[in-house]
Amino acid sequence: CEGSPDGLFFAYTHSSGDGFNLWLEPLKGKPKRITRYAGKDYDVRWVDNDSLLFARNRGGTDDHYSLYLLTLSTGKVVQLTEGSDSVRDPAWTR
Repeated sequence: CEGSPDGLFFAYTHSSGDGFNLWLEPLKGKPKRITRYAGKDYDVRWVDNDSLLFARNRGGTDDHYSLYLLTLSTGKVVQLTEGSDSVRDPAWTR
């Protein structure tokens, strides 16, 4: 679980029955599922108040992850890494 830079939201991974997905929860209000993926979305990190960096497993294997960037205002998800190496536990330097 990680708090947003402005302190208004928490982002975290939660089992959704059909996979592990990212959720966004305001300090006051109900949580909202923000990814829908049958695999696993893990290691969510805030980039800024509108963007999240996270690791997603590839091809159903638990051992290989790529990094993705999610823009909350648009819902757009962009894959940042690919290849045979696995990437987990990302860090964003401001």
